[in-house]
Order: sequence, then structure tokens, then C-alpha cells
Amino acid sequence: MPIQVTRPRLIVAVAFILIALALLLGVVAAPPPAEVGAAVRESGPPSGPSLLVSEFSDSRSQLWLIDPQNPSERDAFLAVDHAPGWALSGAVSPDGATLAYVVLRPGRRDAETEASLWRSDGSAPVLLADGVDLGGGVVWSADGASILVRRTTVAEDGRRAFAVVEVDLATGRAVTHPVDGDAAAVHVVGRAGDGSLLVELTTRSGSRLSNLGDPEDKARLLSNELTRDWRLSPDGAQLAFTEQTGLTMAVRVIALDPSLTSAGLPAMRAATAVGQALLDEGSVGVGTAAPVWSPEGALSVGVFQTPVSSGDAIRVASVGTGAGFALPLAWSADGAHLAVRAFDGDGPGSSTRESVGIVGSDGALVTLPGGHMQVLG
Repeated sequence: MPIQVTRPRLIVAVAFILIALALLLGVVAAPPPAEVGAAVRESGPPSGPSLLVSEFSDSRSQLWLIDPQNPSERDAFLAVDHAPGWALSGAVSPDGATLAYVVLRPGRRDAETEASLWRSDGSAPVLLADGVDLGGGVVWSADGASILVRRTTVAEDGRRAFAVVEVDLATGRAVTHPVDGDAAAVHVVGRAGDGSLLVELTTRSGSRLSNLGDPEDKARLLSNELTRDWRLSPDGAQLAFTEQTGLTMAVRVIALDPSLTSAGLPAMRAATAVGQALLDEGSVGVGTAAPVWSPEGALSVGVFQTPVSSGDAIRVASVGTGAGFALPLAWSADGAHLAVRAFDGDGPGSSTRESVGIVGSDGALVTLPGGHMQVLG
């Protein structure tokens, strides 16, 4: 049956082509295979903060606990079977005690509508919700009391309707929050400091922030361009995100209360002198992406060379590797270590090999052995 391409559909298609281009250029893509060489620890799991990573294989992912003080060793946390080719997505709770993850179980085919939400502390996983969207990821509320995931319903004509499923861990009850409107895509942002349930709406007119609990919500404009990497500050008062125009990227920070001024922007924090120096130069062709809040409320971002100016400078921190560039993923609870995606190359469009790494308090980057690794928290 021929498909008629209307102007609205064309605009949305172009938007998703730009996102796909960024994926192919190595900014948000899954890492390529790396050399396997990590040892399994025999003396038991580390006593301090641990990094939880997932190592993908075709139909099973092995989850490992890694001691940031000794990243060459690892402890088995959980093995998760999944449909061939579909990696799980997940996130660790704010207190670091529980993993929530979404996976397409063996025998299922539609990652958009047939995935399942689970939780585990390393013991047998517990099913929390079914029929959710694998691509929507997992978001914890700031207090760790609930888990938020996306549910997508696809009509016969291909139109999509979105909702947020919120599971209360104390009761196990799942509540569905419908998302009104005709957004081309919806992404869960989280619960703000005042309890508001925030989602990002990707529309034909740009990226908007909507409060699902407010009947008077007007969906605040974030950008006329595409946005991603939405991160609420620890106090829930600010939102950091990446604004993307083609290959040009820049981290933006807004106060969720529009009446507040820019005076409250987060303090700068640099994991390495090289990345900070590149950002401080303020020259044309420096981009920022992937904001991550530290436990004390500072902000770190990836910093790299880009063919086009990234726009006006903002008060952010940077992470750099010296040779190549890095995108932050997660801080340890004590603020001593930062997990990153480390790339060879200068920036989007020139990146090659990717690995998962840990930046310590001395600013040195240590890459982790293993293939197809993703950080869960």
C-alpha cells in the first residue's frame, strides 16, 4: 500500500533522521566489541561503592559489579536472558541498593510494546510491569520510592499513543499516566522537587517539557531543536539537557521555576584539566553533551570538538580524556569516581573506538576490559 508523505510526517521523519545520524557517528551508539580480559573476583564483592555494568551478548546479558578502585576485577551480579539482539536498559536506585531494568523477554518480538519491567538486588528478579517500551528506558523518582517507564500503544494506522507507567515499590501498584497531545515521541524526565511528573515531548515545533499532573500545563518550550539527555538536579529544582542541531550539541540548564533567574546555575566541575581547558577556551567548534549531576549538585558534561559552533557558553563542567573525548554516565555516591563513555577521535563525526571508563579523583581515566558494555549505575 503506498504511503503518502505529508509535511508534518516529513518534519518528524527529518528529526528522527538527525537522531539516527548522531547514533551512527558514535555519540549515543552502543559501544563496539572490545577485548575481554577482566578477572572474576574470588574474594567477594567490594565493600565500597561499585559500578554496575551490563555486558551484552546475543541472547543473554551478564551484569557485573566493578570496584572503581580496582576496575580490572569484577563480581557477577545477575544474568538476564532476552530476545536475540535486544540489550536490556536499566538504572540503579538513588540509594544504590536496587536495579530496575526493562527487557524484551525470549520469545517476544516487539520491543516497543512487549517489554517488561523488573527489579533486583542481585537475587531473583521481580516482575513489576508488562507491556512497556524498551526504548523508553528506566527513570527512578528522586526519593527512590517509584520507578517510571514509558508505555507505547501503536494503532492499526501506525499512530502512537504514549503513557508513563509508575510503579510504587512499597505497594507494587502500577499507575498509568496518559500523555495527551500529538507528540512524535515522549521521554520520561522524572519527578521534580515539588513532585511534578515531567516528560519531554518531541513535536513538530520543537522540544517541550510537560507536567502530567497539572491540568493547566502549557508544555514549556525547551528548544526549537531536538533535545536529549534530560537530567534533573539532585534537589529537583533544575533541568540539564543536550540541545542538538545536526552535529552541533550544547548542554543547557534551566530552572524549573521560570520565575528564578540564571544566577542559580550549577557550579563548574572538571574531571580532567584537558577537558576544562578546551571548554575554557570558548573557541568556535567546541561542543558539550551528556550532562550528569554529581551528588553535591555540580554538573559535569562531555566536551569535544565539533565542526560547527555550539552556541553561547554556559556555566558547566567538563570531562576530557586528553586523547579523544568522554561523555559522563554516572557519579559514585561518594563523588569520588565518574563513569564515562570514552571515545577515540576529536568529536562527533570523527570518533572511532568506544569503551567504558572510570575517572578517579586524580582525573586519570581507566578503561574497562570487556565487550558491548553499558553502565547501569
